[in-house]
Amino acid sequence: MSIASQLNNAAQAVVDYTDTDGNGSTAVWNITAGTVNLVPAFTVGVGSSGVALADNGTLLVQGANSGTFTESATWDISNGLQSFGFYSGGKNAMIGVISQDGTKIAGTVEDSAQTYTAVITQ
Repeated sequence: MSIASQLNNAAQAVVDYTDTDGNGSTAVWNITAGTVNLVPAFTVGVGSSGVALADNGTLLVQGANSGTFTESATWDISNGLQSFGFYSGGKNAMIGVISQDGTKIAGTVEDSAQTYTAVITQ
């Protein structure tokens, strides 16, 4: 089953689907060009989901890493999957908001003391 969950002003849609192994996966469908780009998972055998799509084609992706903690990344056609990593030894990075033009990204991260902090890139 596939579900289109986001649509930007550039006629690109996020499509979340289940792969042949039963894991959640994500693709970006360029409706005008008629192309679909598959977004790689963080770890083989672990699912991911597209959570926000900017007009410049930058997609925010969340998924579980090999330790089943939440990991976040950006993905675009030119740079591929770029993980945000983890903050001060923490295990969760839940980055889920991107500006319409793709220049600002925000979310919440957890440090090693399990304190959550709001973060934004500029």
